[in-house]
Amino acid sequence: MSTDEAFNRGGALRLQNEFDRLFMFACTHFPQSAMFATRDDLEGQYRVYFSPDCSGFAGDLIRKWCGIPCDRPDRQGLCLLVGDANGVDRLFAE
Repeated sequence: MSTDEAFNRGGALRLQNEFDRLFMFACTHFPQSAMFATRDDLEGQYRVYFSPDCSGFAGDLIRKWCGIPCDRPDRQGLCLLVGDANGVDRLFAE
């Protein structure tokens, strides 16, 4: 099964749950702009984004799910799933 197929078969929720556990453990030690967010892109695909601050505590998880560096996503339509409620504002203020 490809990574895309695994992701579409409930993998997104597993990824979110794994990240949530890491975030709760690490949240006092990392910047408040660390966050995990999603959005549907123009092709209707579900995309997940980790802010750069996540690499310090979730790098292994990101690699496990074949995460790759990318440009900052458009803010419109971005949905924060795990992170500080102001994390999106902090990320886009930089």
